[in-house]
Amino acid sequence: AVGLCKSRSADPGITALGEQQAAAAAEYFRGVAAEGPDRLRPRRLVSSGMTRALQTAKPIAAVLKEHGVIPEVQFDWHEEGGCFGGPRKERGVGYDHEHGLNRRGIVELLPDTDVLIPLEWMGRDLDSSGWWIGGFEDEAAAAARARRCADWIWEQARTRNPSEGALVLVMHGKFFDRFLKVLFSMPPGVDTMFLSANCGFWPFAR
Repeated sequence: AVGLCKSRSADPGITALGEQQAAAAAEYFRGVAAEGPDRLRPRRLVSSGMTRALQTAKPIAAVLKEHGVIPEVQFDWHEEGGCFGGPRKERGVGYDHEHGLNRRGIVELLPDTDVLIPLEWMGRDLDSSGWWIGGFEDEAAAAARARRCADWIWEQARTRNPSEGALVLVMHGKFFDRFLKVLFSMPPGVDTMFLSANCGFWPFAR
């Protein structure tokens, strides 16, 4: 089942405007990759496995390919909730489970991709089934995932030399907010939200 409702799709693509925004972002990265300071030159590109993220990453990957960058897909950067049918407030209840794209679908959208399989996905056949386990991601799972992502980013910061260039992450708005709160060790329940515009980008440096 497609898992559609009147208000949303389980794994939508980007709009025509989104395509224009992604192309503009790619041109920005083209300039930075060629002429920016070493620490800001993109030398690694990591995307969520969701369709709209892959479509956003595609023109950026095409530009960065000129600099030897191979795009990576890491499933932990998906939007909160995962791939689910129906309005977010209904938490997927009463809708068929969605599983997102399989490996072939990912590579078709983002050619030359290195699909990185986390331990919790080991043993699953991603050539025949999608990357998402199905259902709605609950609060505890989203919090644990944000912690994993924040720990991974801090590890990159500790082990990478700034001269090696920048890491570009293509992710999603709600999870972006949760991830930054964990990354910056903000207390739970803080009345703050990090707002992100569609296809906006924010540089961070240590």
